[in-house]
Amino acid sequence: MRKFLIWTGGLLAVLLLVCSFLVIRFLVGSNYFTTLEPHFAGSCQMMPGVVGAEDLDIDATTGTLYLSALDRRHAADDPLINGALYRMDLNDPAARPQLIWGGAEPGDFRPHGISLLPQPDGLRIFVINHPSDGSHTVEIFDVTEDGLTHRETIADPLITSPNDLAAIGPRRFYVGNDLANPPGVMQLLEILLPRAQTDLIYYDGEQGHVAADGLAFTNGVAVARDTHRLYLAEMTGKALRIFDYDPENGALTQRDQVHLETFMDNINIDAMGNLWIGAHPKFVDVMRHSFDATVTAPSQVLRVSLNPEGGGKVDEILLSENGMISAVSAAAAYRDKLVLGPIFDDHFTICTLSSS
Repeated sequence: MRKFLIWTGGLLAVLLLVCSFLVIRFLVGSNYFTTLEPHFAGSCQMMPGVVGAEDLDIDATTGTLYLSALDRRHAADDPLINGALYRMDLNDPAARPQLIWGGAEPGDFRPHGISLLPQPDGLRIFVINHPSDGSHTVEIFDVTEDGLTHRETIADPLITSPNDLAAIGPRRFYVGNDLANPPGVMQLLEILLPRAQTDLIYYDGEQGHVAADGLAFTNGVAVARDTHRLYLAEMTGKALRIFDYDPENGALTQRDQVHLETFMDNINIDAMGNLWIGAHPKFVDVMRHSFDATVTAPSQVLRVSLNPEGGGKVDEILLSENGMISAVSAAAAYRDKLVLGPIFDDHFTICTLSSS
């Protein structure tokens, strides 16, 4: 019995050491001990009435903002809660977001990532949808003067946990799966360790194909269609991957991989070709914020300016801790405006950038 107790005590001590090591590793890796220095050269205005504007995109030709929104905290417990799409004219100082799809009526529209695709016959919008039955689809709409016209619904066995997408053709797009494991212990380990198990899917108009794999939480996806360049954010991997894509068959060739010490979310490209990335500088705070609305989470916006021949520059445009907007997941620029979308907040924010 004495030997058994000694053996058991030793095993418990080893387990305690292993658990302590994993916790410390996670806290260090999640930037828990990082000191933040908030800053922003500009002014911001809160825009209430849109809850959980997790992703957004701007039509640069008209200055029209499109928002994908869902009250995620309440939707997790209520299958009748519907999400919505909004649009707003950024050229009009008096404009407010206008509902164009979904809304308060019970339904099964729970949007996530969005992508705009200009077409000869008008603008098209691709939207990831997570219906309450647990399935995942991509909804395609035609943009009209009055709102949206639903064009079709696309589902594929490889689209298992979609977060963001980027359209390159009328029925062709890239879509990233952010998690490889279902909810449970393995999914928790995938996030906390982190483990590079996710992938990027190319849908060729008929079926999906794995375009890239071995990714750590595939998040933001954006394409520069004029240069056939694809940008992908690995959130827990803290890496921005840069690919060339073949516009005929969707094949990817990696050009570069930039490691940034932050947890990148969605990516938008401005008229000058700069990347605007919403990011989470402290991952633990985002997790706490997701469970408790009274806990704020810092927000970060990066602008990445890349050279055609390689290399580039990363500027931290905004770092906020004051709760003006928590857990910014998307940022997009239009002229002197910077629009920020949060994962959970009941407002989004429009900032005016300083000209200096």
